[in-house]
Parts: sequence; structure tokens; C-alpha cells
Amino acid sequence: MREREVKMIVPDSFELPALHDAVVGASLGDVEERVIEDTYYDTADLRLARWGCTLRYRSADGWTVKIPGPSKGVVLDREEVALGGDPGVPRSRRSTSCRR
Repeated sequence: MREREVKMIVPDSFELPALHDAVVGASLGDVEERVIEDTYYDTADLRLARWGCTLRYRSADGWTVKIPGPSKGVVLDREEVALGGDPGVPRSRRSTSCRR
């Protein structure tokens, strides 16, 4: 799955406007609180971070690896591969290289 992300900085005085009319036909529902635990992994020499890759185990989802792609301006573009599985050692469905 492709992931595109833009991080923005707003002043401390910024207030999120009411969004109830933001999308025609949409409705608001109850908010469900979820507790998710993430553990990020890297090599001892931080090789994954240097290459812009992340390897994460999330209690609700299993293993995920994110591999950087060509980004334009402030848009971060990367491939996200979900591997599933239990904590410990991720299992691979395909061979993927993080090296750029």
C-alpha cells in the first residue's frame, strides 16, 4: 500500500474548526478509545533509519515495514508492507530491500 503523508506546523493559537459539515452526507459517531502499543526496531548502527525505512510491531496489527519512495516537496511518499505475525521475528511474504 502507498502511504502519502504531509506534516504541517500550526501556531499555538490554532483551533480546529467544527467539521460536522465538512463532508456532505457524513455523520459523526461515538469516539472509541483504543490503546495501541508500538515497538520500533533497527539495527545496532541505525541502518534502517539512515535509509529512511521503519520496521514496527504494533499490538493491533502485527509487523509493518515502510520503505521510502520518491517524495515531492513536503509530501512524504513511501511503500507500506504489512507482514502480520506475532511479536518476536517478522515473517516475510516477499523479499523487500530498504536500500536506496
